[in-house]
Amino acid sequence: MTSIENSLNELSSNLYLSDYYTKGIEVDEFIDEALEGIYSQEIIYYYKAMEYLKEHDNSLNLSLEIADELGYETSSLNSELLATLLYQDNLRNELYNLQDEIDEILSETCRNNKTIDKCKCC
Repeated sequence: MTSIENSLNELSSNLYLSDYYTKGIEVDEFIDEALEGIYSQEIIYYYKAMEYLKEHDNSLNLSLEIADELGYETSSLNSELLATLLYQDNLRNELYNLQDEIDEILSETCRNNKTIDKCKCC
């Protein structure tokens, strides 16, 4: 694992940011890749879903609001879907909160590595 990947992983233990890193990647592309990874995450099994909801949204207000914003019908909702939507939303928010630090890591790497072609960050 490279020092860049280590730096990215140190930012968050939930996001596994090094999975989305490739040499020379721009910040916007990196964020898009990470979002794609986030939206592929699911919480499956009733027990795990209920535990996640109990810990993060006991009243279900937030997860129901997210489902409503995304256009889900109440008849299609279940604990796994609500937990997944909330989990993805929490990861997405965490990613956006780390965006400046990610930008700094990737930009620093770009500035220090003169072999990267088509670098738009510097």
